Amino acid sequence: MNRKLLLILAILLNLYKANSQVIDTSFGTNGIVVSELSQNVDALNALALQTDGKILALGFSNGKMTILRYQTNGTLDSTFGVNGRVSSTYTCSFGSPATIKVLDDGKILVLGRNNSTMLVAKYTAEGSVDTTFGINGIANVSADVAMDSPWARAMELFPDGKIIVTGALGTNTIFMMKYDANGLPDATFGTNGRVLTQLEEIPYLYATNSAVQPDGSILVSAINSTSGYGDFCFFKYLANGTLDTGFGTGGFVTTDIGGPLVTDTPSCIEVLNDGKILVAGYSNLSFVAVRYNADGTLDTTFNTTGITTKNVGGIYRSCTDMLVEPDGKIVLAGYIGDDFGSVRFNPDGSVDASYGVNGAYKTDFENSYDYGSSIVQQPDGKLIMGGWTSYFCSNRAFALMRFSAPSLDSESFNHTTVSVYPNPADSYITVKSDTVIESIALYDVQGRLLATKSIGSTEATLDISDKQSGVYFLRINGNGSYVSVRSIVKK
Repeated sequence: MNRKLLLILAILLNLYKANSQVIDTSFGTNGIVVSELSQNVDALNALALQTDGKILALGFSNGKMTILRYQTNGTLDSTFGVNGRVSSTYTCSFGSPATIKVLDDGKILVLGRNNSTMLVAKYTAEGSVDTTFGINGIANVSADVAMDSPWARAMELFPDGKIIVTGALGTNTIFMMKYDANGLPDATFGTNGRVLTQLEEIPYLYATNSAVQPDGSILVSAINSTSGYGDFCFFKYLANGTLDTGFGTGGFVTTDIGGPLVTDTPSCIEVLNDGKILVAGYSNLSFVAVRYNADGTLDTTFNTTGITTKNVGGIYRSCTDMLVEPDGKIVLAGYIGDDFGSVRFNPDGSVDASYGVNGAYKTDFENSYDYGSSIVQQPDGKLIMGGWTSYFCSNRAFALMRFSAPSLDSESFNHTTVSVYPNPADSYITVKSDTVIESIALYDVQGRLLATKSIGSTEATLDISDKQSGVYFLRINGNGSYVSVRSIVKK
């Protein structure tokens, strides 16, 4: 096989794989939504999807906890609050923890903050405060924990509608506070709904997230540090709030990822359908996922060690959220450098090289700093990532993007008919498909991008009259279900 043919084959392979994600141009402006709500710091912390496909975004604007609701096309939903926006009276600041959940009846539950008070608030589907919840619509977590400066990190729901809030007290205590569906402390859990965990052998213990198992037991991820550097750690509690001392070592499991001089930060924890436990976060320059068996031992069928990493480089990086796709693939989201960033692993723990560039995907909003904080997946498989984008670190705005992450196995291309003509061509080429074409891109034989065009229909034309005679490659991105690469000849 000659060198030229090898080069062409390599280019074709890279065009299939590189940036295999397809920005959904039907969402916002070219797949991106930026909502600048004030001239001060605005930031989106959490996303949730409603059953009708509308998107809820929780964060803060101008120092107040704020909820926005978007239509499926990325425009604000004027039927929610005031012109798509609910601005609370709760004062919060940059970095405030926030979680948002949609209940079965369409009502909305949020974990947030009012000054130094941690709270759970409930809203109607239209965005009004639900005053039947707690006291005038609020469960006061800080008052119910009754300890100095609790910092809530996560909120999860039980099948019966009860609520568990987990977080940190200082630097060495985990707290859990459980409420009934009406927002009142659950007296059957711990002491008046409260459980505190402090271990003398762990001088630094900081809760980061939580998950509820089908039997009602609770998992809490935490940073465990005995030497100034942290390791992945998670605890298991029985349904009544007592530590399950038969799990791991005395009720908890610790895993060192990066070695004794590296801080490992677990950001997310999830219980899988088969009962295994997935913990994700970051260590040094890598996004990390660790899979455990139900008894807390490392699952060695996952990347042979139970641990998988993806080095994303750069000085700044953080994994802030995780989702497991229906096919078992794992997406970790956050930021890489100054951009929205995510990585994807296969179900066996190997890096999914078809995702982005060698398993990592970045999006630049063309501002000085973009921070991804949350990711959700629609029923059609499209991903929505949210966070904030900054303008030279002075103003910040809510930011969302929607994209597809198609599988690039050969089966992905067998169900769509694509035709490109005339070929060879003098000036224009036409592309036709039996499904919607999202975009087309033209490359030279060196693999350099020469032109790109958003389409949104089943037919497209591209002007190549200014190109020199020779061979080019056309990459055709479908509606999230296919990618096709064709060679064309310019006369």
